[in-house]
Amino acid sequence: GRFIMKEITNYIFQEAHLDFLELPDWFSSTNANLEEIAEQIGSYRAFTIIYDGRLLAIYGFRPLSENTFDVFVIPSVYIEENAVKSMRHLKQCIATAFEVLPGRRFQSFSLDDERVNRFMEFLGFLQEGSCRNYNKNGDTFNMWAYFTDGV
Repeated sequence: GRFIMKEITNYIFQEAHLDFLELPDWFSSTNANLEEIAEQIGSYRAFTIIYDGRLLAIYGFRPLSENTFDVFVIPSVYIEENAVKSMRHLKQCIATAFEVLPGRRFQSFSLDDERVNRFMEFLGFLQEGSCRNYNKNGDTFNMWAYFTDGV
């Protein structure tokens, strides 16, 4: 038989992609809901990663200053199916974007959760601090940064 190589592909984000986004249990509490995410993504330069017809992740950037970009990364449940390949590709996409964009500091924000923290660390982010009692539920959120100049 013929072997067909499956490719991981990046697409410019479209709101319809959210219809195919299934959040993993360990991540779903990090972002309020998909409607709020959809409203916020419009202000970002966003991309969707698809492998074998399945949405793996959505990520994006927006400038805050000439040196600093705000970043979001939303994984789907499918990123865990081919975890090594998928996560390496996601990490490479983000690292490449960070090298191409003019900023040196890329920052993000996430719920303080062991699996989310490992996910952010794998992508190359460093935890800079925490915000306790951040939302109405009293959750702690972590502040993350990625530096292209190795700081």
